[in-house]
Amino acid sequence: MILLIITCCLYLALVFLVAREISLQTMARLGQAKAAAQAELDERLQRKTRFVQERKDSENVAADIFTLYDMTKEIAKHMTEDEALRIFKEGLRDNFYYEECLLLEPLAAEARTLKPSEGWALYPCGPKPRI
Repeated sequence: MILLIITCCLYLALVFLVAREISLQTMARLGQAKAAAQAELDERLQRKTRFVQERKDSENVAADIFTLYDMTKEIAKHMTEDEALRIFKEGLRDNFYYEECLLLEPLAAEARTLKPSEGWALYPCGPKPRI
């Protein structure tokens, strides 16, 4: 009878240990799945933030383009180059900050040496050359 009680106790201890090991392994797998899901969520949130910022930037660029387009339409109404440049500078000053705005002949030596750099931009105007 004592042997039967010892066998039952050993069997119950073995069942308990096996159940404990199975639950620990299951919890470890669930922890890994949770960490993977959290990493994917974080990555998607970062992508969403990037897309929202890109959209805002695109909207700002589009607004700038439309502003320049409206300015160009107004300039096109005037005939002389000096008057057009004056109106362009006024419209530009109303919508953008700049220190200097130059109108150079496209083939001038000074125009060919200019290149965009940090802090300023170069916007060539005129018809595109045909190839």
